[in-house]
Amino acid sequence: LKNASFIADNMMKADGGLFHNHKEGKSTLNGYLEDYASVIDAFLGIYEVTFDEQWLKKAESLAEYCLENFYDDASGLFYFTSKQDEFVIRRTLETNDNVIPASNSIMAKNLFYLSKHLYKESYEETALNMMKAVQGNFDEDVSGYANWLHLVLFTANPFYEVAILGPESLEDRKFLQQNYLPNSIMAGALGESYLPLLEKRYVDGETFLYVCQKGSCKLPVSAPTEALNQIQPRQNNFF
Repeated sequence: LKNASFIADNMMKADGGLFHNHKEGKSTLNGYLEDYASVIDAFLGIYEVTFDEQWLKKAESLAEYCLENFYDDASGLFYFTSKQDEFVIRRTLETNDNVIPASNSIMAKNLFYLSKHLYKESYEETALNMMKAVQGNFDEDVSGYANWLHLVLFTANPFYEVAILGPESLEDRKFLQQNYLPNSIMAGALGESYLPLLEKRYVDGETFLYVCQKGSCKLPVSAPTEALNQIQPRQNNFF
């Protein structure tokens, strides 16, 4: 959390983008796609642990910046460098995993997760089109596309949005996250929230959990074990 706050406070540009590095009190160079993808991924993770909505909003803002400055309409993928980097002779598209997952594969998963948090169908559409753009290479080098295959599994199996609202939301979140639930995202609040997944679901003084799919939710439950049972029976063949 301290590192994320440092990035937010010191490495964000005036136009909403990211700097690539920070040295001796100065941030310089435009960020690359891997910088944006990794920071968005981290901010989403922090939101799901803290339920502090500022991190979700920062992740969305950075994703919008990427769509504006890195996205290539022709390929349906993101360039590694921003259009702000005019000195670059040839802009490349990184799709293969290497020492770290490919920046495009991280971005595709980020957009998929954001689409579930924010009910933005355009994000999911972009993520799936990115997957389709590279899926022809999976058989040739499956190890180089391992991170992409997470997205394949997310779309081939039920995926859940879990909303937790009420004074015990953080405790219930902690219980659920002690289990392996790769096919889900979690959102929550101690009180009323206007996030699409949470809006109009808070009941004063009570804590309820909602297990949803594509915005359609089962009846709310008050025990995290009940919510877990609504997710786990379908996971036998997942991962």
